[in-house]
Amino acid sequence: MGPLLDQYRDAAVAVVGCHSAGIARPCCELDVLVVSDEPRPPASLRLGGALLDVFFVAHREVLSPQDPEVGLALARARAVRDSGMTVSTGAATGAAVFEANCKKALQARLSSAVKALGRADESLGMKALRDADFWLLKASYDLAFGWLYSRQVVPAPSHLLSQLRAESAHSPLRFGAFSKGAGLERGSRKACSVRSDALGILYDSLGSRTDSPRRTAQWTEFSYAIVKGKAEYLSSSFEHAECYCFLGLEAVAALEQLTVTQQQGKRGSDPNVITGMAERGERMVGESLARELGLSRGQRTVESGVRAVKEQVSALAREK
Repeated sequence: MGPLLDQYRDAAVAVVGCHSAGIARPCCELDVLVVSDEPRPPASLRLGGALLDVFFVAHREVLSPQDPEVGLALARARAVRDSGMTVSTGAATGAAVFEANCKKALQARLSSAVKALGRADESLGMKALRDADFWLLKASYDLAFGWLYSRQVVPAPSHLLSQLRAESAHSPLRFGAFSKGAGLERGSRKACSVRSDALGILYDSLGSRTDSPRRTAQWTEFSYAIVKGKAEYLSSSFEHAECYCFLGLEAVAALEQLTVTQQQGKRGSDPNVITGMAERGERMVGESLARELGLSRGQRTVESGVRAVKEQVSALAREK
């Protein structure tokens, strides 16, 4: 942490995520928040023997977050350097409005799930099965996050399945819908290894792109090192379903970034961005890579998953 503090000498710095929540595994990276009014995308890096995910948040956003998920992360932040009391004040405020932020985050995730499910239906109507599979996967994770927020639990990506299992006694049908939508029945050691390798290829491609100057993240070799390390740890612990769940969430994040890149400057939105890239000769997500990422389920499986996730998104919306 010392080199990071030296690099951002005048900034407040805090640890967030798994380490601040006390649930970190040996494979977990340090999630570090740096208070900086200079706009910077998140970045993964290595300092000494440690891997870090660094997030830059403006002073005003720390004190009054517009994004409820930022507020929830701040509520349990542990300040490393905070001479101006910015992080401490933000954490106290986040704790005071924790319940309200959970409700806002739930609403945002439900809206995102509804949008993704609509796109899944559009893609099915166009016989674009890979795209429908992707949108179902995205909607499933939005459902999972929304469900946890409804229980006032802050999701942790590599602990997500464990968190959902802890809540499954209250809503077994919801857990079943998520499992079906996320394809967790495929979560074998081999499937985890294949999906992890496919993510490495996708991360390499994202890191080499220059046509999206305002990327929401800096895709570096360390980004993949973090993902691979977690996947290997979970697989070695025989937590294959948890590993496959985590890798699926990472695949959604990477593919979402591709959709942002592909649709910049275009009017409207095309639900078939993955298929569209292949048709234009952009082999970033070709047939083989899509299959290795897990986007290869049959039409009946995807349609069944869409129905199950829709039912639970609707049920969760009625509960809030």
